[in-house]
Amino acid sequence: MANLITSGEAYDPFFYANMALRQLNKVLGMARLVYRGFDRTPMDKGSIIKLRRPGKFSAQAMPIALVSASDVLPEYLQVSLDQWYGTMFKLTDLELTYTRDQMVNEHIGPGAIGVADEIDQSLVGLQDDVGYFLVRHATIPFNDFPDVRQILFTNQNPGSPRRYGVGPALQNNYEKDAVFVQADSSADGGQLQREGILVRKFGFDIFANQNFTSHTAGDMAATAGALTNTAQDRGSTTLAIDDATALTGTLNKGDSLSIAGDPTRYACTADTTAGGNAAIIPISPALQQDVGDGVAVTLRIVDASERGVAFHPEAFALAMVPLSSMGDGAGARIGTAVDPITGIALRSTVFYDPGTAANYVRMDALWGRKTLDPQLAVNVEIP
Repeated sequence: MANLITSGEAYDPFFYANMALRQLNKVLGMARLVYRGFDRTPMDKGSIIKLRRPGKFSAQAMPIALVSASDVLPEYLQVSLDQWYGTMFKLTDLELTYTRDQMVNEHIGPGAIGVADEIDQSLVGLQDDVGYFLVRHATIPFNDFPDVRQILFTNQNPGSPRRYGVGPALQNNYEKDAVFVQADSSADGGQLQREGILVRKFGFDIFANQNFTSHTAGDMAATAGALTNTAQDRGSTTLAIDDATALTGTLNKGDSLSIAGDPTRYACTADTTAGGNAAIIPISPALQQDVGDGVAVTLRIVDASERGVAFHPEAFALAMVPLSSMGDGAGARIGTAVDPITGIALRSTVFYDPGTAANYVRMDALWGRKTLDPQLAVNVEIP
């Protein structure tokens, strides 16, 4: 008797891929709120794709001469597809007799949620590229919002939409704030009091996310004070620092720094250990202006029990592509589903292993993520 799955009698990979995609979209956190890109060409892990962004124009005094007309040069951003994750489960002969609804509820749905959680965690990790911060107001929680807005406004944030992802402690902080409760009763039909939903406040679309976690800072110390170690040009993605007396310890990914005379805050993008009273720190964003030798550098090395992030969608990007269906029909059945609006793609594969007489179902996704502009985001920290 032919195997039920590979013969197509019990399993439709396209149906389950689409059911899994529905579940995926339901539980995605940041993935629904950041800039998204999509390439219809199947790719492999490690491939580089380009995301197209609209061009930028500057106003000119009228009338504009023909020779002064701006070229339409859209901006392309390269994103590495370095995240390939999936879930796989084994089906018994009894489970093969499940109805489609049972399969979705007991296996496909939970499997898709596992993939969605991995996508979300990878996006939450991008907050380590953000050097701007606000220590939450412990006694007047709603003050977080105007202060975050001020930072974003100063950094020339494009404005609406604005998102704000909060972890469990920040969520609890706002839900107990009288200003939120009072505003809630008249502004949005009592959603907070009735449903426990913070919804939109102070121009921010708030969403709770369990993947926002703590930050453990490094222990780098400069006895006499850190200085730039050499003159460095605008656009450099590293910053060389030293200390004539002693520079020791480690700067952890997600720690931040500032340079005298430069209003930009920079994040350390990888753990860096000082050696020989010097260190070369990978930074985000790239240097926004030239810097001379011997300029004072202030390191911010502070633990946080939880960090949320307020951001404009163009601060971060998610890029996804459909995975290849090569091998479909050759011992396996493969279906790929793509959301035409978000570009989020999921592949479903089923195959039979005659050695173990078991049927296996796998769901996987391939994506890349990138910080586009860290100056469009602010980390909100709980000490």
